[in-house]
Amino acid sequence: MYPSFAALVGTEESIRFFFLKIPVLDYSGSVLPIILGVLLLSVVYRFIDKHMPKMLRLIFTPLLSLLVVAPIVLFIVAPIGNYLGEYLAEFFKWLFDVAGPAAGLLMGGFMPFIVMAGMHYALFPVAFDSIGRLGYDIMLLPMSLVNNMAQCAATLAVAIKTKDKDLRSLAFSSSLSALFGITEPAMYGVTLKLKKPLYAAMIGSGIGGAIYGFFTVKIFTFTIPGITALPSFISSSYTSNFLFACIGVVVSMVVAFVLTMLFSFESAGDEKEGNTIEPEVVASHADTTPVFGEEAAVLAPVSGKTIPLGEMKDDVFAGEVLGKGVGILPDEDVIRAPFNGTISMVADTGHALGLTSDAGVDLLIHVGINTVSMQGEGFETFVTDGQRVSRGQKLLKFDAALIAKKGFSVDTAVIVTNSDEYKEVISDGGRKVKACEDKIIKIVN
Repeated sequence: MYPSFAALVGTEESIRFFFLKIPVLDYSGSVLPIILGVLLLSVVYRFIDKHMPKMLRLIFTPLLSLLVVAPIVLFIVAPIGNYLGEYLAEFFKWLFDVAGPAAGLLMGGFMPFIVMAGMHYALFPVAFDSIGRLGYDIMLLPMSLVNNMAQCAATLAVAIKTKDKDLRSLAFSSSLSALFGITEPAMYGVTLKLKKPLYAAMIGSGIGGAIYGFFTVKIFTFTIPGITALPSFISSSYTSNFLFACIGVVVSMVVAFVLTMLFSFESAGDEKEGNTIEPEVVASHADTTPVFGEEAAVLAPVSGKTIPLGEMKDDVFAGEVLGKGVGILPDEDVIRAPFNGTISMVADTGHALGLTSDAGVDLLIHVGINTVSMQGEGFETFVTDGQRVSRGQKLLKFDAALIAKKGFSVDTAVIVTNSDEYKEVISDGGRKVKACEDKIIKIVN
């Protein structure tokens, strides 16, 4: 998608890159080359990262990975992904010719993934050719219509069923746009995220597609596949075509709606019936993240005095780039687990670590400002990636005197890195706190 490369589409068949002859293809309508390219990149990246010295990884691992993968993607992977999309389009065309109901069931059911992979663009020429030669299309637009209507119905069911006010608002508006043929908000914002409504939509779309395939339902103009496209199925030569088109739409919507209502799903803001949150019991290490009312709390990982994150002498922390939280001026040299959870990251230099609570709170504890420059000197860690920890457990120890001697601040940042998943992340500064006893961050779900 580099502009200089994209500008060559239609003007050049290939370009030279050193000794490689790179085919010039239009990738703007396909996602398969990206998926295949990233899969290759993940393998190469891990291999290089495994053999690269730790002190060189930050710069040379991504650099060498791209130098190796980019030419291979341009020369082999991206063309394969592009041609694969075209062959899949030809496969569906052949399937409709020999087995209409099966083809409708298959294509209708998997239409969301066809759209996500960008393969529907490869079907555009087939649809244009069919309308131009035969006067109608029986594949792309009819299948897109039942899929869009199923997405609309599943999203509407989510809006009715969910107790999450934000999700309800999004689902209602997304279902309306899906009704008129724009399904991206519904699919990416609702059904795909919740998974089970997507399955319901796929089943409804598959059944609607099978009906269209069985009756060979035809559309006579190229139009946006929404509810307003139904008049495009009217023809004096095929008197029952419009009726079958309406039946397919109704069936796909009813099936998707009913199944979504029957399936159980949860969003981040859903409140489960009968699930009351008990007040925090600080003394018990058997608890998960301490909670009170509808708020979760993060306890202080180290004793000291809290300061607002904005007053820390680091632009990344102060600007809340990594998330919201609070700073601590520590009175001791031991960092302890502020909740029950799992270690998600331990810095090679030992100055920072990440934790995920049992309740899903992602926390970063960063000791000092620019202490990464100490290359691990003065730091000792007691945990490893993936290890389970209990509240109060010792995580790392630091030498405050050595940090000061090296000219660095020992101010410690405690940051909720997934702050955007919560309604509010509240903290305050200017007070003394005791490790694993005093709350320093409140999280409102």
